[in-house]
Amino acid sequence: QLSAAHTLITDIPLTPRELEILRLIAKGYSNKAIAQELFIEVRTVKHHVHNVLNKLKVEHRWDAARLATKHGWL
Repeated sequence: QLSAAHTLITDIPLTPRELEILRLIAKGYSNKAIAQELFIEVRTVKHHVHNVLNKLKVEHRWDAARLATKHGWL
């Protein structure tokens, strides 16, 4: 039998990296700060942010963070 927590985790439409970036967005990190934190290029962060917004069907970073928080992904 699956727990509620397991169900939430498997229902997340984001990759682990996208979720990691979304967690940093929710903490208020800029793209540059996320890149520095994760040791990746800013353009790579922008690519992931773009994918997150598309997958969650939202226009703004804060909307993505709010939606993820509402669903218990963060």
